[in-house]
Amino acid sequence: MEHGSRINYYPAGDERPFLADSLNTNFSLKFLPAPQLQIDETYIFTRLAADGRGTVFNNHIWRTKVNYQFTREMSLRVIADYNAVLPNAALVNLERRKRLGLDVLFTYMLHPGTAFHLGYTDNYENLRYDPAVSPQVQRGSFPDTSTGRMIFAKFSYLLRI
Repeated sequence: MEHGSRINYYPAGDERPFLADSLNTNFSLKFLPAPQLQIDETYIFTRLAADGRGTVFNNHIWRTKVNYQFTREMSLRVIADYNAVLPNAALVNLERRKRLGLDVLFTYMLHPGTAFHLGYTDNYENLRYDPAVSPQVQRGSFPDTSTGRMIFAKFSYLLRI
């Protein structure tokens, strides 16, 4: 846990940047339920608060990372993370953002330096499309709108000369 002072660089309205109390905390757990399986849980919390004025913002990050080693050459990694920035609109010029992400990576490593990777990424944010209002894209409460999806493959080969 870290406690100290930080500057609010994005104050709301016509306010000037101001010094506020900062709190950073993180918590991690590692599970090894089987020799080939590793699960990492991480939670990171950041708060900025102004004396007598309340919380400037809270930021929550929760990440789950799962690694499974099928064989010496083949592995699978899955990362799911959630990020929520919860601002006080009276004190900071930030949007209320919530993001949910999923990353999957399969790796086949023939030998060091020669590998094939196949991956998938999917991101969601708390966005809503409403053609009746302006702007037409508004922030919602839950990250259920897909904002990016990708499948990729990579092959690397080590040349020894």
